[in-house]
Amino acid sequence: MSSKFKFGAWLPDQADLDNPGVTEAKNVLPVAGNYLPYAPFKEYGLPGGAPLPLGLPAGAIRAFTPAQSVVYVASALSGGAEKIYVNNGSPWTDVTPIPSWAQSNYASWAQYGANVFVANALDLPQFAVIGGTSPFTQLTGAFGDAPRAGVLGIVGQFLVLGNLLASSQPFAVQWSGINAPFDWPTPNSNQAIAEQSGLQTLDASLGTVVGITQGDQWGLILLTGGVVRMTYQGGGVVFSFDTIYRAPGCLSPDAWCKVGSLIYYLSPAGFFVTDGVSSKSIGYGMVDQYYSSRLNPSQLNAVRCGVDYARRLIYWMLPKNGDGPNPQECLVYNYEEQRWTHVFDSVRAFVNQAQSALLTFGMEAFDETGAMGQFNGSPGVATLISPEMELNPGGKALVSGIKPQIAGNAVPLTVRVLSRNTTDEALTTTSAVSPTKSTGFADILVENRYLRAQIDITGPFTQAMGGEFIAQPSGSF
Repeated sequence: MSSKFKFGAWLPDQADLDNPGVTEAKNVLPVAGNYLPYAPFKEYGLPGGAPLPLGLPAGAIRAFTPAQSVVYVASALSGGAEKIYVNNGSPWTDVTPIPSWAQSNYASWAQYGANVFVANALDLPQFAVIGGTSPFTQLTGAFGDAPRAGVLGIVGQFLVLGNLLASSQPFAVQWSGINAPFDWPTPNSNQAIAEQSGLQTLDASLGTVVGITQGDQWGLILLTGGVVRMTYQGGGVVFSFDTIYRAPGCLSPDAWCKVGSLIYYLSPAGFFVTDGVSSKSIGYGMVDQYYSSRLNPSQLNAVRCGVDYARRLIYWMLPKNGDGPNPQECLVYNYEEQRWTHVFDSVRAFVNQAQSALLTFGMEAFDETGAMGQFNGSPGVATLISPEMELNPGGKALVSGIKPQIAGNAVPLTVRVLSRNTTDEALTTTSAVSPTKSTGFADILVENRYLRAQIDITGPFTQAMGGEFIAQPSGSF
């Protein structure tokens, strides 16, 4: 008898037996209803992609003007300080504020007009003119200094700061004058009222502000205990604030991303998306349990999020138990198809950039050596494992071969059979066997009750569809 199987969605949270998807999808990407090989991170060639002179990347942005595009990165040093570097295609230039900047291991970036702004929770926010090589300067204006903050973002015509540590208000936000990111008058003063600048203390039970999203007439404030929408009203009110979702909130400052008008974020309870009105799970019954069972709670700030807009993919670097600040596993989500996979690579920080820039630069990142690059390396070994099947209901089956259905230019691949007699037994795995060229079948002889097919593909391929068991009922029970 012949039994075919297809490679459906990766659903590690569901039962292995009769899983409606696949039990493993490693080092592959879920694209256009198919699985494609994962191209790992690859450093740029020198000089533009030269490793950072000192430290490890703590957050980066690609900023634009009509004339140029440059990358800024904050780099954490082991001695407790932090550097800021700029790169416009030449080696990195040190533009660290003078005299120094404290180490926080995370930097929040935003572009407003021809300026780029950065906050790191430990120092006063800084800014620089895009493309310049002078040191960053403290964010201040004619009416006072911007407050020390952990994160920042743009909402409409306002620069908004959150997690105001100097005033011991991690659950508060403060915004600049309208279309005046350098104006920070005292909240409720006549000047603040005239410029529509202000401060809002949110419900303390919502926890710490870890993200502020960009919007036109409204924006979202992500907190560790929920999500708040701030809507522009103008006049003396300026913004209204509405809690749209309570716990769980966003896990950490770099555990979220914006795609169009939607915000995708990782919480202690799993993966969510919000449209500014409500939040819903995107990982329940799929990967939430897989994620929560592996997350290292001591390395939450090592979670990093990046977006490949061209392929509709979101990457979440996952610091597993036993990992330090350099995660080695990444969960990948196709936000159009609601499908997941996971890949293994070493990425320390993604480069934030506008969606329109992706066609030119692609998704960029830094690895743990401080080198910058893209995801265009040579694919390694991809692994897909079918659902567990009972080919002979009520009895054992004798398998004599498996035919993998993988499209490509004669890609190297091997097949194994994973089997067991009861669902609580450990799996027994056969040796890897290559398919016979004449038949396409890998000749494997296995007799058992519950069976899975594992296919390992080395290098590039064009389509991974599924496979076929050749089996017959066995007399054994």
